[in-house]
Amino acid sequence: MESLEILKIIHIDICGLFNTSWLNGQRYFISFINDNSIFIYFYLLFDKVETLNAFKTYKVEVEKQKGKYYKVI
Repeated sequence: MESLEILKIIHIDICGLFNTSWLNGQRYFISFINDNSIFIYFYLLFDKVETLNAFKTYKVEVEKQKGKYYKVI
């Protein structure tokens, strides 16, 4: 499903638990991919319970940046 409108469709993926951690000990990451522009945001997470906070941060940042609101996630 492809969209011509920015922020209409966003794909989200959570990856981890990795054996090796990143700089500060994070062992998961979450990615947000815009279906139209293929613009990708990554957030490093210590645990999966941080997923909602990462989404809230991403949503506010991108909606302010683009001046548009999400349709489908």
